[in-house]
Amino acid sequence: ADDEVKTEIQKTYTEYGLTEEEFMAKLEENGIKYEDFVIDFKEQLLLNKLIDASIANEAPAEEDVQKYYDENKEELISVKASHILLCYKGSSYCTQNRTEAEAKILADELFGKAYDGADFNALVKEYSDDPSAEKTTSLGWFIKGKMIKEFEDAAFTLEKGKVSKPVKTDFGYHLIWVLDRTGAEQSLAARKSQIRYTIQQEKQKSELEALKKEVSATLAKAKGDLSPYLK
Repeated sequence: ADDEVKTEIQKTYTEYGLTEEEFMAKLEENGIKYEDFVIDFKEQLLLNKLIDASIANEAPAEEDVQKYYDENKEELISVKASHILLCYKGSSYCTQNRTEAEAKILADELFGKAYDGADFNALVKEYSDDPSAEKTTSLGWFIKGKMIKEFEDAAFTLEKGKVSKPVKTDFGYHLIWVLDRTGAEQSLAARKSQIRYTIQQEKQKSELEALKKEVSATLAKAKGDLSPYLK
Protein backbone atom coordinates (compact mmCIF):
# COMPACT_ATOMS: atom_id res chain seq x y z
CA ALA A 1 0.00 0.00 0.00
CA ASP A 2 1.10 3.59 -0.66
CA ASP A 3 0.79 4.47 3.04
CA GLU A 4 3.19 1.63 3.93
CA VAL A 5 5.67 2.78 1.29
CA LYS A 6 5.59 6.37 2.56
CA THR A 7 6.02 5.15 6.16
CA GLU A 8 9.07 3.10 5.18
CA ILE A 9 10.54 6.05 3.26
CA GLN A 10 10.05 8.26 6.32
CA LYS A 11 11.84 5.68 8.49
CA THR A 12 14.71 5.66 6.03
CA TYR A 13 15.40 9.38 5.95
CA THR A 14 14.81 9.87 9.69
CA GLU A 15 17.43 7.18 10.37
CA TYR A 16 19.88 9.50 8.62
CA GLY A 17 18.76 12.42 10.80
CA LEU A 18 16.92 14.25 8.01
CA THR A 19 13.64 16.10 8.22
CA GLU A 20 11.09 15.72 5.43
CA GLU A 21 12.10 19.13 4.04
CA GLU A 22 15.81 18.19 4.09
CA PHE A 23 15.06 14.88 2.40
CA MET A 24 13.08 16.58 -0.36
CA ALA A 25 15.91 19.07 -0.82
CA LYS A 26 18.40 16.19 -1.19
CA LEU A 27 16.26 14.61 -3.91
CA GLU A 28 16.02 17.92 -5.74
CA GLU A 29 19.80 18.43 -5.50
CA ASN A 30 20.31 15.08 -7.20
CA GLY A 31 17.68 15.69 -9.88
CA ILE A 32 15.35 12.97 -8.58
CA LYS A 33 11.58 13.41 -8.63
CA TYR A 34 9.84 12.27 -5.46
CA GLU A 35 7.33 10.26 -7.51
CA ASP A 36 10.18 8.36 -9.22
CA PHE A 37 11.80 7.71 -5.86
CA VAL A 38 8.54 6.26 -4.52
CA ILE A 39 8.27 3.88 -7.48
CA ASP A 40 11.85 2.69 -7.09
CA PHE A 41 11.42 2.29 -3.34
CA LYS A 42 8.20 0.34 -3.87
CA GLU A 43 10.05 -1.95 -6.26
CA GLN A 44 12.67 -2.82 -3.64
CA LEU A 45 10.03 -3.24 -0.92
CA LEU A 46 8.01 -5.57 -3.12
CA LEU A 47 11.09 -7.58 -4.05
CA ASN A 48 12.04 -8.01 -0.39
CA LYS A 49 8.54 -9.23 0.44
CA LEU A 50 8.57 -11.71 -2.41
CA ILE A 51 11.96 -13.04 -1.31
CA ASP A 52 10.73 -13.47 2.27
CA ALA A 53 7.67 -15.33 1.01
CA SER A 54 9.75 -17.61 -1.22
CA ILE A 55 9.00 -21.31 -0.79
CA ALA A 56 12.76 -21.90 -0.84
CA ASN A 57 12.64 -21.23 2.90
CA GLU A 58 10.66 -24.44 3.36
CA ALA A 59 12.53 -27.66 4.14
CA PRO A 60 13.09 -29.78 1.01
CA ALA A 61 10.88 -32.86 0.61
CA GLU A 62 12.48 -36.17 1.60
CA GLU A 63 12.22 -37.45 -1.98
CA ASP A 64 14.19 -34.40 -3.18
CA VAL A 65 16.91 -35.09 -0.60
CA GLN A 66 17.10 -38.73 -1.68
CA LYS A 67 17.25 -37.77 -5.36
CA TYR A 68 20.05 -35.26 -4.76
CA TYR A 69 22.00 -37.85 -2.78
CA ASP A 70 21.62 -40.50 -5.50
CA GLU A 71 22.66 -38.09 -8.28
CA ASN A 72 25.59 -36.45 -6.48
CA LYS A 73 27.26 -39.17 -4.41
CA GLU A 74 30.64 -38.72 -6.07
CA GLU A 75 30.54 -34.93 -5.71
CA LEU A 76 29.83 -35.25 -1.98
CA ILE A 77 33.25 -36.73 -1.21
CA SER A 78 35.17 -34.49 1.20
CA VAL A 79 38.83 -34.43 2.18
CA LYS A 80 40.71 -33.11 5.20
CA ALA A 81 44.29 -32.23 4.31
CA SER A 82 47.46 -30.42 5.26
CA HIS A 83 50.04 -29.07 2.85
CA ILE A 84 53.49 -27.57 2.45
CA LEU A 85 53.69 -24.71 -0.06
CA LEU A 86 57.05 -23.82 -1.60
CA CYS A 87 56.70 -20.71 -3.73
CA TYR A 88 59.25 -19.14 -6.06
CA LYS A 89 59.89 -15.88 -7.90
CA GLY A 90 57.02 -15.40 -10.34
CA SER A 91 54.44 -17.54 -8.52
CA SER A 92 51.34 -15.85 -7.07
CA TYR A 93 51.77 -13.84 -3.86
CA CYS A 94 55.30 -15.16 -3.30
CA THR A 95 57.80 -13.18 -1.22
CA GLN A 96 60.63 -15.73 -1.51
CA ASN A 97 63.69 -15.16 -3.71
CA ARG A 98 64.21 -18.80 -4.66
CA THR A 99 63.95 -19.86 -8.31
CA GLU A 100 61.42 -22.39 -9.56
CA ALA A 101 64.19 -24.96 -9.93
CA GLU A 102 65.25 -24.41 -6.30
CA ALA A 103 61.65 -24.75 -5.12
CA LYS A 104 61.25 -28.04 -7.01
CA ILE A 105 64.50 -29.45 -5.56
CA LEU A 106 63.40 -28.56 -2.04
CA ALA A 107 59.93 -30.02 -2.66
CA ASP A 108 61.48 -33.31 -3.77
CA GLU A 109 63.71 -33.37 -0.69
CA LEU A 110 60.77 -32.78 1.65
CA PHE A 111 58.73 -35.46 -0.11
CA GLY A 112 61.57 -37.88 0.58
CA LYS A 113 61.59 -36.91 4.26
CA ALA A 114 57.80 -37.29 4.53
CA TYR A 115 57.95 -40.65 2.73
CA ASP A 116 60.57 -41.83 5.22
CA GLY A 117 58.26 -40.98 8.12
CA ALA A 118 59.25 -37.45 9.14
CA ASP A 119 56.68 -35.47 11.18
CA PHE A 120 54.69 -33.68 8.44
CA ASN A 121 53.36 -31.05 10.83
CA ALA A 122 56.91 -30.16 11.83
CA LEU A 123 57.87 -29.86 8.14
CA VAL A 124 54.91 -27.55 7.56
CA LYS A 125 55.96 -25.29 10.42
CA GLU A 126 59.58 -25.16 9.25
CA TYR A 127 59.25 -24.90 5.48
CA SER A 128 55.75 -23.91 4.28
CA ASP A 129 55.30 -20.50 2.65
CA ASP A 130 51.55 -20.57 3.30
CA PRO A 131 50.93 -17.70 5.80
CA SER A 132 48.28 -19.77 7.60
CA ALA A 133 50.95 -22.34 8.56
CA GLU A 134 51.92 -20.11 11.48
CA LYS A 135 48.51 -20.73 13.06
CA THR A 136 47.53 -24.20 11.85
CA THR A 137 49.00 -26.99 9.76
CA SER A 138 45.58 -28.21 8.58
CA LEU A 139 43.50 -26.82 5.72
CA GLY A 140 40.42 -28.42 7.28
CA TRP A 141 37.67 -30.19 5.32
CA PHE A 142 36.78 -29.28 1.74
CA ILE A 143 34.68 -30.69 -1.09
CA LYS A 144 35.31 -30.67 -4.83
CA GLY A 145 35.21 -27.26 -6.43
CA LYS A 146 36.70 -25.38 -3.47
CA MET A 147 40.41 -25.62 -4.27
CA ILE A 148 42.59 -24.81 -7.28
CA LYS A 149 42.24 -27.63 -9.85
CA GLU A 150 45.75 -29.10 -9.75
CA PHE A 151 45.69 -29.18 -5.95
CA GLU A 152 42.21 -30.69 -5.88
CA ASP A 153 42.98 -33.36 -8.49
CA ALA A 154 45.87 -34.61 -6.35
CA ALA A 155 44.07 -34.38 -3.00
CA PHE A 156 41.02 -36.36 -4.13
CA THR A 157 43.08 -39.21 -5.59
CA LEU A 158 45.18 -39.74 -2.44
CA GLU A 159 44.32 -42.34 0.17
CA LYS A 160 44.01 -41.37 3.82
CA GLY A 161 47.45 -40.94 5.38
CA LYS A 162 49.31 -40.58 2.08
CA VAL A 163 51.51 -37.67 0.96
CA SER A 164 51.53 -36.50 -2.65
CA LYS A 165 54.59 -35.97 -4.79
CA PRO A 166 55.16 -32.24 -5.50
CA VAL A 167 52.12 -30.69 -7.20
CA LYS A 168 52.62 -27.47 -9.17
CA THR A 169 49.99 -24.70 -9.13
CA ASP A 170 50.09 -20.94 -9.73
CA PHE A 171 51.15 -20.57 -6.09
CA GLY A 172 54.19 -22.86 -6.26
CA TYR A 173 54.87 -26.49 -5.39
CA HIS A 174 52.69 -28.29 -2.85
CA LEU A 175 53.13 -31.45 -0.84
CA ILE A 176 49.66 -32.61 0.21
CA TRP A 177 49.00 -34.90 3.16
CA VAL A 178 45.47 -36.34 3.34
CA LEU A 179 44.50 -36.57 7.00
CA ASP A 180 41.03 -38.03 6.45
CA ARG A 181 38.36 -38.43 3.81
CA THR A 182 34.67 -39.29 3.59
CA GLY A 183 33.81 -41.54 0.72
CA ALA A 184 30.85 -41.63 -1.64
CA GLU A 185 29.58 -44.55 0.41
CA GLN A 186 28.78 -42.31 3.39
CA SER A 187 25.16 -42.81 4.37
CA LEU A 188 22.32 -40.51 3.44
CA ALA A 189 21.62 -39.96 7.13
CA ALA A 190 25.09 -38.48 7.59
CA ARG A 191 24.59 -36.16 4.62
CA LYS A 192 21.03 -34.98 5.18
CA SER A 193 21.65 -31.60 6.79
CA GLN A 194 24.31 -30.70 4.21
CA ILE A 195 22.07 -31.77 1.31
CA ARG A 196 19.02 -29.89 2.66
CA TYR A 197 21.09 -26.71 2.94
CA THR A 198 22.49 -27.11 -0.58
CA ILE A 199 19.04 -27.70 -2.10
CA GLN A 200 17.61 -24.65 -0.32
CA GLN A 201 20.47 -22.44 -1.49
CA GLU A 202 20.15 -23.58 -5.11
CA LYS A 203 16.38 -23.20 -5.08
CA GLN A 204 16.52 -19.78 -3.46
CA LYS A 205 19.04 -18.55 -6.02
CA SER A 206 16.88 -19.77 -8.90
CA GLU A 207 13.70 -18.29 -7.47
CA LEU A 208 15.40 -14.99 -6.70
CA GLU A 209 16.46 -14.58 -10.32
CA ALA A 210 12.93 -15.38 -11.49
CA LEU A 211 11.40 -12.94 -8.99
CA LYS A 212 13.76 -10.15 -10.03
CA LYS A 213 12.76 -10.60 -13.67
CA GLU A 214 9.07 -10.69 -12.79
CA VAL A 215 9.20 -7.60 -10.58
CA SER A 216 11.37 -5.66 -13.03
CA ALA A 217 8.99 -6.41 -15.91
CA THR A 218 5.91 -5.46 -13.87
CA LEU A 219 7.37 -2.21 -12.60
CA ALA A 220 8.83 -1.28 -15.97
CA LYS A 221 5.30 -1.47 -17.36
CA ALA A 222 3.98 0.54 -14.39
CA LYS A 223 6.58 3.24 -14.96
CA GLY A 224 5.69 3.32 -18.63
CA ASP A 225 2.01 3.74 -17.82
CA LEU A 226 2.73 6.52 -15.32
CA SER A 227 5.46 8.32 -17.22
CA PRO A 228 3.14 10.96 -18.76
CA TYR A 229 2.11 12.02 -15.26
CA LEU A 230 5.64 12.19 -13.86
CA LYS A 231 7.07 14.67 -16.35
